Amino acid sequence: MRILHLSDLHRGGSETLKAIWGGPQSAIRKLPEAEQRFDYIVVSGDLSETARPGEYDELLEFTLTTLTPYLREPE
Repeated sequence: MRILHLSDLHRGGSETLKAIWGGPQSAIRKLPEAEQRFDYIVVSGDLSETARPGEYDELLEFTLTTLTPYLREPE
């Protein structure tokens, strides 16, 4: 079982989600291609800096468009 864990994204701060995602994405790309897919993606900690609804909308879009492709297809 492979789990990708992201913590404390703090959307709403000075960094964009694209910038926040840059470090983890770079680390994933260094893995062998067969290991670049995960059974689960867990996002914990503070997701938002100010808890404004727009930040959560952006986080949902980020999850659907950016994180979902890293999920492994069920067998």
